[in-house]
Amino acid sequence: MTLQERLTQDTTVAQKAGDAVRLGTLRLLLAAVQNRAIEKRAGGSGAMLSDDEMLEVLRRESKKRREAVQLYAKGGRDDLRKKEEAELAIIAGYLPADMSRADIVAVVKRLAAAGPHEFSSLIKVAMAELKGKADGKLVSEVVKEVLS
Repeated sequence: MTLQERLTQDTTVAQKAGDAVRLGTLRLLLAAVQNRAIEKRAGGSGAMLSDDEMLEVLRRESKKRREAVQLYAKGGRDDLRKKEEAELAIIAGYLPADMSRADIVAVVKRLAAAGPHEFSSLIKVAMAELKGKADGKLVSEVVKEVLS
């Protein structure tokens, strides 16, 4: 079952169960996926998204929620922060687990030993290898630590 089929099926289940938060979040995700498919079609590619492209959309939506949680917490809006955290938890259920910091450190050290010794070169190589497996901000922090 593809990720899009799973999202669609889970939307139906949430609707039947009357789970408004889950239903709303899944509908937003399906809309984001549909928008990405339209962009892809306009670019001359096929209309169907691969699972990697679907995960990219989900990661982007997850990042939006994380940023919103931080802003709402800073602004003292606990009601909105809790809503965003609930949506983030739902989205996280569809994403593969990120690599641990220790695993990222090991990969970056291996890459640094094999080649580039400056930040811009090493981050480019590290992000190419860790794309979709680790948060870019965390990879950047680790690269800075390894190089210092």
